[in-house]
Amino acid sequence: SSYCQNIATLITRDPNNRNTITEIRSGPINIAFRDTRGIDANLRYGWTTDSYGKFTASLAWSHVLSQRSQAREGVAVLSYRDFNSNSDFRSRVRGTVSWSKDDWDATVFMNRQGSFPLWNLANTQYSNPYGIDNRTQPYFTYNISTGYRFNEDFSMRFNINNVFDNNGGFDPTFNSYPYTWYGYDLIGRSYG
Repeated sequence: SSYCQNIATLITRDPNNRNTITEIRSGPINIAFRDTRGIDANLRYGWTTDSYGKFTASLAWSHVLSQRSQAREGVAVLSYRDFNSNSDFRSRVRGTVSWSKDDWDATVFMNRQGSFPLWNLANTQYSNPYGIDNRTQPYFTYNISTGYRFNEDFSMRFNINNVFDNNGGFDPTFNSYPYTWYGYDLIGRSYG
């Protein structure tokens, strides 16, 4: 095939040494086709009170319905949303509540990242008397921030990221470093 002939041109062999491979060259591959379909929704609301200041709240949700790709023209289109090698979260929810009054402000932020397929359902080192679920649990992190404006040129802010020190959805079938899948926070709680 033309694909095999193209691959063969990327390999150099030494005819004087039993035709052993001396070099394999690779380069970028242009994917012939990629398609992602999903739903996005956003809500935002704000209100002002006389005594307690101004409040705003927002909620954003995204959900991937399908993911398809084709490596090159002439091969089958692959539906990969539920592959265990897919490091894209299936869904995300982000919520924010903010407050401000005079020179003070504060924000609480929640980020929920959906589940992943388990890496290796055939892993014999894992046993669950209740049966094995085929996905990790959703992953939540919370950040808080507060600030004070001294004047137009100077303000200070204090942040705590990942308040509850959540390191991610543990996959008992994935037993290689770093023991959690891509997209999870391996740093944990941090201040700034």
